[in-house]
Amino acid sequence: VLKTAMEAFDNGGVSPCTPSGSFIPSGSVILSNFKQCCPASGCVIPGKKVTGGVTWGYGATCQFPILGCPYIASIDLVVSGGASIDLNVSGETSCSNFNICGNVSATAFIGGGIGYTMLFGFASGNIQLVINGISVNCSYCFEPPPAQGKASITLGSGSITGTAQELWGLISHNINYPLWSGWTTPEFTLP
Repeated sequence: VLKTAMEAFDNGGVSPCTPSGSFIPSGSVILSNFKQCCPASGCVIPGKKVTGGVTWGYGATCQFPILGCPYIASIDLVVSGGASIDLNVSGETSCSNFNICGNVSATAFIGGGIGYTMLFGFASGNIQLVINGISVNCSYCFEPPPAQGKASITLGSGSITGTAQELWGLISHNINYPLWSGWTTPEFTLP
């Protein structure tokens, strides 16, 4: 917040786009070894377990002045977009086989609306209609055979979102009002 305020005073304004997330995925996958007792064979055998996940998300909201004097007092056009992906994996050996499954969740969104900026960012805000284009949820088990999975797709959920900030973001208010939940396909089987 302090950096944004200093840039506003020093440069006569700040970048019209505010990014969120990162291009670099985060998370980890852990492989561990253990011993397991298998009564049917009457012995203790080594086992393996894998767990973890990776998350990636990036988006941006851009606010461009369309009426008034930029950064002094203006009405702005606001556009936003982004995507996120979550990938999780889990697997563990049993006495007879290795069970390994993964889950993937992906979402993309786009939005637009209006906003305002006053006094070099001293007060700013926006309100947008945000539409999630496609959300995909999928789970797939690779082992034991036969490999198969399940998936569902959600199309077009929408909401009104917005922010209002004063004192260069030191005071902030958020708005999130769902309008419709979209349509989700029945769960279907993947080969």
